Amino acid sequence: MYNYFMIIGNVCNDPVMKELSDGRKVVTLGIAIKRDFKNQDGTYDTDIVNVSFWEFLADRASKAKKGTKIGCKGRIYPKKNEIELDDGGMRFTTNELFADRILFFTKKDDIIDEEVESYDQEDVKGE
Repeated sequence: MYNYFMIIGNVCNDPVMKELSDGRKVVTLGIAIKRDFKNQDGTYDTDIVNVSFWEFLADRASKAKKGTKIGCKGRIYPKKNEIELDDGGMRFTTNELFADRILFFTKKDDIIDEEVESYDQEDVKGE
């Protein structure tokens, strides 16, 4: 079995780089993905997923702008959560998406240096 996701969509928000207390960097982007089928109203729904980019990829993802079309792939990490309520606790699992590759599909005037630019975690080893 594989733990893998791959999505292409538009960035929903301008990226914000966060630096953690241990010095690691992270950028989380909301990515809007239009469904490929119409709903009962005859319109296309859009799903928004949050994807985290760490370290080297955080630097690259921080160059995106709202509306930039990107592709990314990575792993899905389940996270167990618990909420304390007055009448007891509630446990549930959410999924976090951590990218290990990013690909830009935006014209060079709108983003970085090239028309299509790709960055992979393996690129770090070569630097």
